[in-house]
Amino acid sequence: MKYTTLLLLLLFFGSIRVNGQIDSTFNELEKELQKEFASFLELNQEEFDQYVRENDKEFSDYLKKNWEEFKLFAGEKPDSAPKPAVIPKFIPPPVKPIPGGKEGKIQPKPDQPKPEVKPETKPEVKPETKPQPEDLTKITPVPPKPLPGGIEGKLGRKPIEVVPIPKKRPDIVPPPVPNVPVIQKSEPDNFAKGQASIDFYGTNLTFKFDPNILGSLPVEIHNTTIAAFWDRVCKVNYVHLINQLSDAKTQMNLNDWGYYQLVKKLSGKISSSKNYANLLSWYLLTKSGYRIRVSYAENDICLMFPSSNMIYGIKYFMIDNTRFYAPDFQHNQIYTYEKDFPGASKIFDLNVYSALNIGDQYAERPFKLSFKGREYSFSIKYNKNSIDFYKDFPLCELKTYFDASITPKAKESMLDALKPHLNGLSPSEAVDFLLNFVQNGFPYKTDPEQFNGAEKFFFPEEDFYYPYSDCDDRAVLFAYLVKELLNLKVIGVTYPGHASTAVHFPYEEAGDFIMYKNEKYMIADPTYIGAPFGLTMPGMVNAKAEVIELLNEQNQQDRLTAVWDNAMAAGGKQGDNVQNLVTDADGNSYITGYFSGTMDFGTSNLKAAGGKRDAFVAKFNSNGKLIWAIPGGCEGNAIACNVTLDKQGGIYISGTFEKSIAFGKIMMMANGDETCVFVAKFNADGRQIWLNQAKLEAGGTGDYIYAATFSPSGQYVETKSYPVDINFTDYGLSFDALNNVYYTATYSSTAGMKVDRITLGLGNEFNVASTLKSETDKQIENKCEKTIAGLFGAINLMRLNNVMISGKAVQEAFDKYNPNFRKVAPKVYEGLGKLNMIRNDQGIITVLTENQKPVVLDKLKITNETRLKVNLLPNGDARLDILNGVKVGKAIIWFKLNFVRLFRDSGNAIFDYDSDHSQIVMNMKKDMLF
Repeated sequence: MKYTTLLLLLLFFGSIRVNGQIDSTFNELEKELQKEFASFLELNQEEFDQYVRENDKEFSDYLKKNWEEFKLFAGEKPDSAPKPAVIPKFIPPPVKPIPGGKEGKIQPKPDQPKPEVKPETKPEVKPETKPQPEDLTKITPVPPKPLPGGIEGKLGRKPIEVVPIPKKRPDIVPPPVPNVPVIQKSEPDNFAKGQASIDFYGTNLTFKFDPNILGSLPVEIHNTTIAAFWDRVCKVNYVHLINQLSDAKTQMNLNDWGYYQLVKKLSGKISSSKNYANLLSWYLLTKSGYRIRVSYAENDICLMFPSSNMIYGIKYFMIDNTRFYAPDFQHNQIYTYEKDFPGASKIFDLNVYSALNIGDQYAERPFKLSFKGREYSFSIKYNKNSIDFYKDFPLCELKTYFDASITPKAKESMLDALKPHLNGLSPSEAVDFLLNFVQNGFPYKTDPEQFNGAEKFFFPEEDFYYPYSDCDDRAVLFAYLVKELLNLKVIGVTYPGHASTAVHFPYEEAGDFIMYKNEKYMIADPTYIGAPFGLTMPGMVNAKAEVIELLNEQNQQDRLTAVWDNAMAAGGKQGDNVQNLVTDADGNSYITGYFSGTMDFGTSNLKAAGGKRDAFVAKFNSNGKLIWAIPGGCEGNAIACNVTLDKQGGIYISGTFEKSIAFGKIMMMANGDETCVFVAKFNADGRQIWLNQAKLEAGGTGDYIYAATFSPSGQYVETKSYPVDINFTDYGLSFDALNNVYYTATYSSTAGMKVDRITLGLGNEFNVASTLKSETDKQIENKCEKTIAGLFGAINLMRLNNVMISGKAVQEAFDKYNPNFRKVAPKVYEGLGKLNMIRNDQGIITVLTENQKPVVLDKLKITNETRLKVNLLPNGDARLDILNGVKVGKAIIWFKLNFVRLFRDSGNAIFDYDSDHSQIVMNMKKDMLF
């Protein structure tokens, strides 16, 4: 999809060229704030550098003396039960004419004899042969008799016995780690640089690095050798390289395994020595915050890491009941250490929750199938580069594949191919259609047959590439299709030697089912050819089943969106698009935000006096019904941004307030006239447990990451400041192992913070056009790509308070400075005129539409009272966080737009959308309409 229109909506700023007096007040105040913040950063950077030096030395001393010998264990194996060699085909029994039947059933024609009814004969049942399952070709199962509890008028069958999944790993769940960035040392920008280029699964990447990072190792490897390597690299300029790697991770939407592969490939390019490249990878991953070990045996060096996913077939060793996996290492005894480097706490997560954004080589697979007498023909694209990525992926537990996403263009192709055929079908009919597609669209062959005796699970996209698939591959694909296309909840169902799924319908259905967490899931087997849902595959009828609980993000996102839609209809607004809604184990939802005037839930009304903003927190049950809602405010404005739960069910919210704030009987006064940050805790009944505020540095000027800490009882502990990492995204509330509460944010990303004090006192004399001209010129002088410079200048203005721009003014700007636009995109031009106002108030930009109706601009849909926040990053890039109201897509397929990130040097823009954070990259220069 090409989301050019959002860029067009913003780019009109870049077309403005106005001669006139530059607003000197703006420039003077801006310079004053920049000078003040530079002094703050210089003071804090000295502390950061000292902190890094001390940690590096302490760790080096530790490496020189604390190594132990560990035994490697053989890798775990997946289920080894044989899969069906031949898959069954369900042949429905013929429909018998019913004499005198009701309308809609088969009846004999008038004046003709009634059809002869022949006695029913039972099919021959062949005896079982072991160890293979019974011959499953063309079995016509006898319909089971209705059992007690069956649905009247429909086939009823007993629930399938479910057994708990045995714990296959002894690992202890790692303690929670607070969300704080890794502290890096300061480095100059003008050091001499070398260059290395790699092809990362179809994406060509070039990295610049300090040549001093290169070196050699002695033939004999000891722990002192590795410690000496650590000491030497600590002295070179490595932070620039880590920042480039982190940028690449962000732009390609890589998971932790992808980042691991990226670092290893680059290290192998920088150094041809395998041992040196492994040490360099270890260093870069450690300094990136990952909990990783380096080990050696017989002069071979390897990397070992813990994973939140079960990994099969890879050797590992145990420390504190945690597995550290050693890919590509054959030795059985190793030497390594136990202590983690300070700040390196991230456990590797191999889940592919977010869609990969690698390469652009696509292939297409055609399909022909029939369903209920109709013939269907279509094709679906898949990303060949992602297939190569998955070829290097370790074999993980099956849940990892069930929860995975697919690449954006593949998803769009799949939706285009299948969605039209599902329109007008009931959920049950649609499930049967997708079952039929997966059952008949992919030839069957077991993994040992296709992969020379090896076991392999497919990610959903891989089914379109490989010529054959088996039961677990089909189950993964079918589950993805049901979640993505139908938004129904799905669970994985495994038997010895077989994998299937079960679907939860919003109404009662008959057939084989599983009760899981008080919900009924109907068996849907994509390997039982021709079988509708509700039928268990022969050979598995009496087998015990295990449930794999899936993420079901699509279904949950729809439900949670509905909760927020109801809250917004009542008058509520979002203060952030991250962590503003959370659910508990019982399906209850908790949201937090702000409102003005009255927030009317029908059964509960909240009121904010004097036109100011008040925070709120609310709880809804699993059906979306309000349980309770509590306002928070007093004298000034209050905006709640984030909400989370602890393991005991405590509810925590955070946000900003002025003058004073109260949730119920506990009131807190602000520190002076500045906007303050609060954190509050509630119990499940909505009773406030504690309320406190954080002490922040720099008086709200400039931008940095702050992490405020509170004890479990609500006592304020401290606030630490960190340089802004443009790729750090773990903002919001978190906990450590001692249940201390952390609130991590930046000034510019926190709604309500008075960062832009330069707007105060400017009044009506502030000249938007002339100031924009000045800002655009400054962007170009600072080497911003010219086609995007005007947009960055506009963003600076949009961040200011009380800047208002009407849609008519947008049209006039195009008429004067880019008159060809009206001819090139007349519908977009017309739509822009229906956007009545763009206004920024306390960091939140609001877009109103004409007559409060949605405005569709090409593939962009903007609803009335759309809200977004603009965050300028330290490197000059910008990020637009969409709080609500913007969707991207076409026709009947629309996705929620999450954010847009703009790159000042290249003119690129990343559009992040949908619950799986699919991303697409556009270039302002190449992809614009004009």
